Amino acid sequence: MRVADTDILIDILRGFVPAIEWFQTLPAEETSLALELLYQYHLQYRIGIIDALIAACVRTRGATLCTFNTRHYAAIPDLKLESPYSKSGSNG
Repeated sequence: MRVADTDILIDILRGFVPAIEWFQTLPAEETSLALELLYQYHLQYRIGIIDALIAACVRTRGATLCTFNTRHYAAIPDLKLESPYSKSGSNG
């Protein structure tokens, strides 16, 4: 499985041609789902293209997304979310 880090996705948003060309080689199922999620949930839940791409990759693989950004992702059906540790603990 390949997961794109944020820097690559930012290059895509900035119109960097090599990043766009690489993005176009991703499976159509993932990119189509990402656009669908963006259209459905952007305005109401403020999901951006990067969050939509991450959600699409995770969901199409049946994986679990480890995140504390549950407010954005909670709207996406069939997306498994997990907060991997407590943020209320002490620092040492």
